[in-house]
Amino acid sequence: MDWNLTDLTKILALSGAVFAVLRVVVGKPLITKVVNPHRPTWLFAAFGFLTGAFGLLRTEAHSSSVMAILAPLKTLVTEERAPGPVMVAAVALFNAVVILGVLVYCVWRLPRDPSTFRRSKDQAKVVRYYTNLPGGLDFATLIRLSKKDGAQAVYLATGVNVNEIQKRLDELVPFRTAESQIAWWTALALDMHTEMDRMNGILGKGGQGINRRVLFDVQFGGYLFQYLRPPEVGEDYLFAFGATLVQAEVNTRRFEEHFELMIAALKNIKSGMEKV
Repeated sequence: MDWNLTDLTKILALSGAVFAVLRVVVGKPLITKVVNPHRPTWLFAAFGFLTGAFGLLRTEAHSSSVMAILAPLKTLVTEERAPGPVMVAAVALFNAVVILGVLVYCVWRLPRDPSTFRRSKDQAKVVRYYTNLPGGLDFATLIRLSKKDGAQAVYLATGVNVNEIQKRLDELVPFRTAESQIAWWTALALDMHTEMDRMNGILGKGGQGINRRVLFDVQFGGYLFQYLRPPEVGEDYLFAFGATLVQAEVNTRRFEEHFELMIAALKNIKSGMEKV
């Protein structure tokens, strides 16, 4: 058989041009900002391409047999010129394969996009999800505290990286169990809020307002603290706290990145609740 890759090259070039134009039109990174936040939509698009391609090939083959349907694709790599419907079907098939491949990459390599969390009952799920991603956070908690005197803190959600925390604790001195470390972090989260007035007294000297967010880079890892709404607004405080035991997670900013994703998801939920 004499091979001719002209038709196949045309398909690859056409599909590449389509995705390049799409990237320019949307003005965002396709994988992280377009595909990942809308995985179900792109899965539906891939299914649509597959359905259309097999429909064209079935019509061309005049058969419902799978082998017969795929047979016309051989013309893409032979001297025989591929018919128009086969070229269109091949483009659709290639696009479907590319989309499915990107979706697999998103599922296995990219965190779930914060915009996909919308329901109020997803708060706990958000904290657990971003805490349990590989690396980054070892612990996170979301706390609400009324501004009334004597109010007790309400821990709305807590996440612990159960797959990594004890392994990381074993490398520290003095030795402590995961349970005791979690208790320390839980207390620290509330203490950081209660001590914020003292810090604001110092920060106020700069004339730029009070604190909204703070990152502490400590000897072993780091802490992150952030208000989900300005602390001077509303009848209660709503804040999140995150911690890692590993300095490398702070240095590479993965700790901060996972925390920011968690905050973005929680804010997305909070925005939806306020609209309702």
